Amino acid sequence: MAERTVIGKNVWLFVDTGTPPMIPIKCLTSHTITGSQEISNVDTKCGRKKSPQGDPDFQISGEGQIMLFTDPTTGTAYSSGDLFNMLKLGQRVTVVSGPASGVPVEGDETYTGVGYVSEWENTYPAAEESTFTFTFDLETLEREVEPATT
Repeated sequence: MAERTVIGKNVWLFVDTGTPPMIPIKCLTSHTITGSQEISNVDTKCGRKKSPQGDPDFQISGEGQIMLFTDPTTGTAYSSGDLFNMLKLGQRVTVVSGPASGVPVEGDETYTGVGYVSEWENTYPAAEESTFTFTFDLETLEREVEPATT
């Protein structure tokens, strides 16, 4: 497999409703996948060692431009209002970060997580386009790399 650079505009964030196709969160300017692990010092008779405590925490956060769709019932894209509803309803969702086409090719990474919208914000500046930010707190996060075809 040849090396290639990952260009952010080619990696989209989707909500997997369980029936294809996955629905993209539209007009994102960026999204970020983060993980953290609490590490504690443990004193033993052999000296001090580092030890992970508990399970790692994972989040997917992002920002985008607020778009208003003329027909909000089409189900072809999610935007700020849909994320607000997920937060308000405490809706557990599957989110997928992967190729914009939805079809990975050799070497593509796809991250799939299950969790809840934990933060949501709309911003309406006077002289600029309105934006939104959000965070999904995830119970699980898995990484897949598309294998080479033979």
